[in-house]
Amino acid sequence: MHLKNQLKSIERDLEKETTMRIAFTGSHSTGKTTAAEILRKQIEKVYPDSTINSLGSVTRSISDWGGIFRDGRRIRVEKETDSFQLACIYERRSWMMDEDVKNSDFIISERWALDEAGYQGFKADNTYKTTSKYYYRVAVEEAKWEATNYWNRIYYIPLSDRGVEDDGIRPLDKNYQKEIDDQIQTILMKLNESIIIKQVPLDMDELEVFFEEEVRKWKK
Repeated sequence: MHLKNQLKSIERDLEKETTMRIAFTGSHSTGKTTAAEILRKQIEKVYPDSTINSLGSVTRSISDWGGIFRDGRRIRVEKETDSFQLACIYERRSWMMDEDVKNSDFIISERWALDEAGYQGFKADNTYKTTSKYYYRVAVEEAKWEATNYWNRIYYIPLSDRGVEDDGIRPLDKNYQKEIDDQIQTILMKLNESIIIKQVPLDMDELEVFFEEEVRKWKK
């Protein structure tokens, strides 16, 4: 089936669902995993009988991809390549469309296509390779599709003075972290007409209150 027809089919399926789909966005080490866990606990408190599926980061999963062709050549998707970000988007897309995930009451994702677009935008701005810029445009289009057709709520986590955790993938440089945050904010401005996004508070106590209020507004 042609990709456009696949997406239309997915859109029709999503229109029939009552699942609440929530994503977080922001640079690395801003606390998306922590915020997602706080949100999950609030959902469990307000909707104790609900089913929740959490989608973690696909970065490690993609980094572990690899194999050997019959002619002996090895294939890997390295984080430095342009294909890495799109591989992350499409791997998460397969998680998003999994039948068990689709049939849950809530889906919480620590990232979405916008995050990969941010990292690819940094690559595109720091190279003369035309492929980097092309992959960036594709990633932004993927983010537009997800914003318009999939996610019901998106929460942005801004930078703070907390240190950058070593995940074995991203540099520990705070300047790099800010560069990615700038990329994400730039893309958010482009998507402004497509999505309603909320910035979350950085204080943990305020974050719990914030999500409790948000969750109670969703009353199914």
